[in-house]
Formats: sequence, structure tokens, C-alpha cells
Amino acid sequence: MADALSHRGKVDVSQWKNENVGLGELSLDTAEGFSGRALGNSVSDLIVIADARLDNRDELIAALRPFDCDRERVTDNQLIRAAYDRWHEECVGKLLGDFAFAVWDSRNKNLFVARDRFGVKPLFYHLSDRFFVFASEIKALFFLPQLQSRLNEQMIADHLTGAYSDSEMTFYRDVIRMQPAHTLKVSVTGFKKACYWRLDPERSLRMRSDDEYAQAFREKFTEAVRCRVIGNSNVGGMLSGGLDSTSIAAVAQDLLRKTKRFPTFSLVFDAVPECDERTFINAAIDKCGFDSHFVRGDSNGPLSNLERIVLYNDSPVFGPNLFLHWALYSEVERSGVGVILDGFDGDSVVSQGYQYLNELASQKRWMRLGRESIALSRAQGTSPWPNLLQYVQHFGFKPVIERWKPLRGARRIFRGLIRRKSGNLAGTRNAQWHELLAPDFVHRNHVEDRYRSWRRNLPQAERTERAAHLKMVTQPTIPMALEIYDHMAAAFSIEPRYPFWDSRLVEFCLSVPPEQKLHRGLGRTIMRRALADLLPREIHQRKEKTDFTPVFRHGLMSVDRPLMESVLEDTSDLECYVDGGAIRGLTRRLSENRKGTDATELVSVWRVLSLAVWLRAVSRRLKEVRTM
Repeated sequence: MADALSHRGKVDVSQWKNENVGLGELSLDTAEGFSGRALGNSVSDLIVIADARLDNRDELIAALRPFDCDRERVTDNQLIRAAYDRWHEECVGKLLGDFAFAVWDSRNKNLFVARDRFGVKPLFYHLSDRFFVFASEIKALFFLPQLQSRLNEQMIADHLTGAYSDSEMTFYRDVIRMQPAHTLKVSVTGFKKACYWRLDPERSLRMRSDDEYAQAFREKFTEAVRCRVIGNSNVGGMLSGGLDSTSIAAVAQDLLRKTKRFPTFSLVFDAVPECDERTFINAAIDKCGFDSHFVRGDSNGPLSNLERIVLYNDSPVFGPNLFLHWALYSEVERSGVGVILDGFDGDSVVSQGYQYLNELASQKRWMRLGRESIALSRAQGTSPWPNLLQYVQHFGFKPVIERWKPLRGARRIFRGLIRRKSGNLAGTRNAQWHELLAPDFVHRNHVEDRYRSWRRNLPQAERTERAAHLKMVTQPTIPMALEIYDHMAAAFSIEPRYPFWDSRLVEFCLSVPPEQKLHRGLGRTIMRRALADLLPREIHQRKEKTDFTPVFRHGLMSVDRPLMESVLEDTSDLECYVDGGAIRGLTRRLSENRKGTDATELVSVWRVLSLAVWLRAVSRRLKEVRTM
């Protein structure tokens, strides 16, 4: 198992075993001494292994005081062991940071396993009456001959439709993803799973002014960056030219200004100039003085390294632009940087605040709704009237009609006609996947029901900004995406870190009023106010995001077309999941660049390609494992 994960730790491997328990740990030591190993010097009754980076080290050291060495030499593993020794299972509530760890408690003969609040650190396991096994990557689990590698068709269905709704399910029926903010206690008498932390949707923060909100955000955000920079001389950051990555890099440079220039890594696209963000990137470099590195993002395509990517991830990957991260990680490794700060999904954490419009409509605050809608439409270059009419219809006329008895019958008849016209595919009829999936596969996995359920639980279905915000930061795709980035970065012995996913920052952003998120058509207003002095004006006032669909199309159709045609030449191993003729027809339209092929169709083809490459690669890999 350790050999299978050797790419995750370049320093050394430590193992501990007794009659019926075995633990192994690989050390990467990106934190210059903070992470450390606990196996080599563990007390006899508590054995700890961890993939951990703790944010509240000073607080824990002051509370526990168990160490004779200097504070700087205390490792995070030692802190976890001391915390468990003091607080037992309650220790996870005292730990802030990113972690997956296990403690073998020989006094009570139980194993205690925990994962951090948002799932930054990955953890997978199998539990049966006979044994329990866990690892940071699924591939290590299959070195146990007792564990079968049976594919999970429901997860394959979710992948092909893009409707990920189960946070525990993996592509293997016998392997479970440990949920974020959960613990698992295993002993000979059984097991107990528990959730140790949840975001509080009722917590509401009220301050006296916009400046107070901005100052509070600045303090939380700066601390989130500082915790992920401290103790590292080889830390760098992604720099896309957007608000999220630039904010992280600007704060990191501000923290390091007296010691070094902060290394940044940016993608450029000479062959796809409409996606090139050099204007914004250069503005950030001029303002902050980064040690900048540029990477050509159009040299490879999405299939160029896909077999390696899916093998490292033990699954198909749903992000069509992950090949760009692969190129960035490769350059990060060449530069000698071992820790990379990433602005992953800052949109969800801070929130653009768009559901505030729903909230205003439901509260019948029509004047404020009109002002915000018009301002937002101007910022986006669209007309406000279609959306405003929908708000008036849904929140103004509809409640009146529902209360007026003479119209109820007519309304029921109208709704029945709509349902009859749309047939049984209401909610799925416009989905591209429905034309591509094999009917038997759809039927036996209840794909339409699963898709409808997923649609009903999207953040856009909520009436308040806070309810939508809560769904955005707790959706199952968050830990799944973090796992993919972790596994890809581990292939280059790099540790990615995500300041936006600091639990203290997420709690703060969820608690602020909606007008701090959307104001006068500008999303994430609180963040813009807080960091105005650090950001170049071009990025501070930036309203749009770059659409990288042309990059993907260029990579697939110009760089990787022979690979795509090779993968889809024989779809016999896919036809229990998809309609081979429909896939080939769609691919032919894309190849001929006919009108009507859009981003949705590109993504549909990508999901099939990712699944096909993974199925073939994993089949070969599992045969190799079984013969070792």
C-alpha cells in the first residue's frame, strides 16, 4: 500500500504493526518541520498517522503544554496526538486546518479516524465484518486481495449527467469516501460514524458600517493566507488574473514583502487569444511585484495526459480544464516550489450574492430589486426585463392566483397540460445526457429521478441568499474537486492549499448580510472593499470571468483530435452506459464544427472520453495489482 502511494512522500516511509493493526505514513515535509511524523517516536498506547496542516498551532500548544522542545519544533502530528490524549474524540472540534488522521488507541482497542471540515485532505475506506482499511488514495486499498474492485454504476451515471448528489459514493461499490467534518470510530464491537461540525445558517453578523465589514473580512482573509504561508520558504501561488487568485497572491506578497518576492504561476494562450488574461496578470505583477512564471496552456489538450490523470485520481475526472492544472503543477515542480496557494472556488465562499434578488422579490422590495437587477444587467451586458418579469410573475402574481379560489382549478388544468406535453422527462428534457445514455442504463439506475432530485437541491432553487450560499459551500462536488487537485498535485510532490476554504473565513462570509455580497450590480462587494488598496484597479473592478471553452475546444479538436478519434473508435466497452451511435454522431458534428455544437455538447463528449480512458486504464492497472 505504501509503495502505491510513494509519489505522495519523497522523504521517507514509516510503518507500525501489531497482531491485527497496521499503519503506514509517507512524509513530504512541505512545512519545514511542522508536519513531521508521529510513528517513529510514539508513546506506546497512542499511535498517530496524519496528513495534516494545523492553523491554530499557538492556541493548541498553549492549551496542551506537553512538550519539552521549542514551539517551532513541535509537529502537527504531535499536536494531534496530544489533543486526542487530552480530549479524546472531542479533539477534532479543537483542531483548525486541513487534516485526515487516524489514532490507534491501544488502551481502548479502537481506531479513531477523522477528516477536516471541507475535505481538503482526502480519505477513503472500506469497512466490512472482517476488516477495516483506509488510505489517502483508493489505489492503495486494492492491494488487499479481500477487497473487490466492483464498479459503481450509480456513480458512473452521476458522472455522465453531471448530477453529483452523494458525498460518500465513489466509483467503486466497496469503497466509501469519508465525508468532510466526520469521524469514524472502529473497534471489534462495531463502528460509529459522527459529524463533529456544521455551518450555522442562523448565525447573522451585524456591524455598523461597510468599512467595519470590510475590515473584518480583511483580517479573516489575511489570517487564512498567513496560516498557509508561515513556515514555508518554498511557497508560491496560482495567478489567473481573476479576483480570487490575485487577492491571495497580493496578501501573500504583502506578508512576505520584507523577505522575498512571491512566486506566481500563470497560464497564457497564444493560440487562443480570446482566453488570454495577460492584461490582467501583468497589471497584478506591476502592482505587487511577484516573481512571475508563465506557462503555455494551449500546448497540450485535455486528452494529452488524461490516462496519467485518471490513474492518479482512481476515477474519471469531471473538470474539462484539468489539463491546465496539470501543466501548471509541472512548472511548479520544475521551479522548486513545494506548496501552492490556489483560489479554488472563491465565488462560492464569498458568494456573488445573486440570490439576493430572489430574497428582495420574496420580500416584495420591488424598488430595491429593480435597482439591483438593472445594475447587475448593465454589468453583465444583458437586459434586466426578462428576469424582472419572472420575479414579478413568480413572487407577485403567482401567490395572488394561488389564494384566489376561482383560478385554482384553471391553474391545475394548465399545469396538467404542461406536464402531459413534456412527458415523463420534465426537468430532464433539455439535458444533453438524455440523448447519449443507453436507455437500459438510465432505467436500472433511476437516472431521471436522481437528476430531478439533484436539480431540486441546487442553490438557485433557494429563496434567500444565505440558504443558497450554504448549499454552495456544502455541495458534494467541493470535496470531490479538492480530492482531484490533491491527487494531481501529489503526482508532482506538491501540496495545494486553499485560503478561501479556511473554516473561519467561510463562517464569516456566510454570516454577513446579502447586501455585503451584491451591491449596485457588483458581486463579492465585501471582498472588493476589503482589498482595494492591494489590487490593481483592472482586477478590483473586474466584472466578467473568462470563458475557457475555446481553450478546451482548441485542445480537443486541434491538439488531441487523433487521440479523441482513437478513444472513440471502439465504444464496445462503453455501450452498457452510453449510446455508441449517438456519441459518434455528436463527435462527428464537433469535428466538422457544425453550428449547434456548444459548451454543453463539449462537456458531454468530455465526460464520455474521461470515462472511457479511465475504464481502460484501470482495467490494466488492476490486473497488474492482482499479479503482484
